Amino acid sequence: MLQFFEKNPDASLHFDCIEQDQNAVNYAQELCKNFLPNITFHVKNALRFQSTTKYDLIWSAGLFDYFDDKVFVHLLKKLGSMLEGGGEIVIGNFSTMNPSKSYMEVFEWHLHHRSPNTLKYLAKSAGFTNITIGKEPEGVNLFLHIV
Repeated sequence: MLQFFEKNPDASLHFDCIEQDQNAVNYAQELCKNFLPNITFHVKNALRFQSTTKYDLIWSAGLFDYFDDKVFVHLLKKLGSMLEGGGEIVIGNFSTMNPSKSYMEVFEWHLHHRSPNTLKYLAKSAGFTNITIGKEPEGVNLFLHIV
């Protein structure tokens, strides 16, 4: 958000951010202090967050990797109910092709690494049909795109 607003200071966009760690919110607020009129921080657990707002874009990175498939589908359905018609959901998830997985697990960082096919399957299980999978150049991080 900070980089976006630094490049587009007059943008009329608004971001709602959900984070359960107050320290992380405090840090983000300090970083984005010049753009706070365009950002609302909600100190909430994403699974408990409720909103009647319909969003054009829902972006989640660094969250769904922690969920088993059942919770993944549950939250994805919930986010779908908050999506504006024609809007898009983007979910980041570590790929099964992550060369650092074993190293991460030595330090007790256990995540649900998923393949593109698994992400598509989970999105279909949540009731979505317009599904694509993207990835960053190294292929370590996948991005589930749902329109």
